[in-house]
Parts: sequence; C-alpha cells; structure tokens
Amino acid sequence: MAILGGGQSGFGSGGVAGTGKGLNYLGNHAYANSGGVVNTQSYKNILDFSIGGQYIVGTFTLNGSVVAATVGAGNINVYQIIINGEVIAMVKFDSQTESMPQTAQIPVILGPYDHVEVSVKADDVNGVDTALFSGRVY
Repeated sequence: MAILGGGQSGFGSGGVAGTGKGLNYLGNHAYANSGGVVNTQSYKNILDFSIGGQYIVGTFTLNGSVVAATVGAGNINVYQIIINGEVIAMVKFDSQTESMPQTAQIPVILGPYDHVEVSVKADDVNGVDTALFSGRVY
C-alpha cells in the first residue's frame, strides 16, 4: 500500500505500539496510541493526525483517568473527537465514583484528507488518560 500522506509507514516511531499523537500504518491498517498522558484541567490534544488520500473505517477507544499511585482514586474527564474542526463526539468519564463505564468505543469513517484531533481535560491533574484508534485503510 502506498502511503499517500499523514502518518508513518511500517512500525512508526516506537515499534508496533507507536505511541504519540500521530497515525501509524501497518499494511492496510492504521492505528494511533496516545500512550499515558497526564491530566490537565484544560483541553489537551492527545491524538492529532491527518489522513492521506485514502479513507479509514475504524474505532476510537477512549479510557477514563487512572491514578496508578492510588488505585481507589479517580477523576472526572471529558474527551472530544474533532474532525476538520468540528466536534463530532464528546464523552464523559467519572472514575471517582466509578458509577459509569470507564471505556468508550466510538466507530467512525474517516474520509480522505480529514484532520483528526482527540483532546481531553479533567477536574484534577493526578491521573493519566489514554486514547487509541485502529482501523482498516481503503
């Protein structure tokens, strides 16, 4: 498959895990893994990439904050998925009371030349957030 823009070919910057804000390509699949990102109280982009001339059918997986040092602690956080400057989804997690699911999967079709951002903010700065994307390139 020819890489027509946006992202890296092969294994990306960090092996198959390829953590960072960018999109990685492996054969006819594309993926992005934010890695653990420390909470902030204002929106912070944790994924940020553009698609080339192809389209991708895939899924975002968003995870609620984890406070590794104190297993019983948590945060309230909100994710935004933004495509071409438009918010297409907002998801809220509450890992303080654990009264809601801590992972959300959002299926999407990303069109050619789309610019994609995933941002997150939390009510406290003591946790870590993660976001992933995986999909099939056509």
